[in-house]
Amino acid sequence: MDHDARRAAIGLSVMKLVADVGADRATVRAVAIASGWSTGVLAHYFGSKDEMLGFAITEIGDGVQRRIAQIEARDPLQWVRAALIELLPLDEQRRIELLAWYGFLSRALNNPDLSNALQTAHRELEESVSSMLRQAVDTGQTVLVASTADTALELLTFADGLSLRHLFDPQRLDSVEMIRLLDGQIAELRSDLGQN
Repeated sequence: MDHDARRAAIGLSVMKLVADVGADRATVRAVAIASGWSTGVLAHYFGSKDEMLGFAITEIGDGVQRRIAQIEARDPLQWVRAALIELLPLDEQRRIELLAWYGFLSRALNNPDLSNALQTAHRELEESVSSMLRQAVDTGQTVLVASTADTALELLTFADGLSLRHLFDPQRLDSVEMIRLLDGQIAELRSDLGQN
């Protein structure tokens, strides 16, 4: 296994472990046991636990961005819808990513490096959605009251809220309901033009 593949495999183990037990309990020793690598191997790739956690955060963000980059949609608003759906915990992979993401949050509040990694991932996503909203405005698909950056942030915050509420009450807010509510937000973007 080459260097990058091994780092990626360790990152995946960190993500799964943080999703299961949280960032504070995801010690180097626990990651070594979960990944099947020795603590010495982990020390070769990462100088500290926080460096390892930061790498896992980046891996999650990059993975989401790769999936979003593969979206094929007939128009910018359809792309925005598909991108937001990618963020919802609609399958086991996205559920694990979400649980890990929330697991990182508590540690990142007191760690500038981890906080920066989370902020970078969020801002890259905001820019991607904002860019597509600009295209939707330019092609006459929507008229926005707010800036595209503000609208992107509102939509992403809405998707975050759906995801969080789903984790705590999946019977009340199941996959079908999350998508229905998200579709309502996208429909609002078209409503001023009579395209709803």
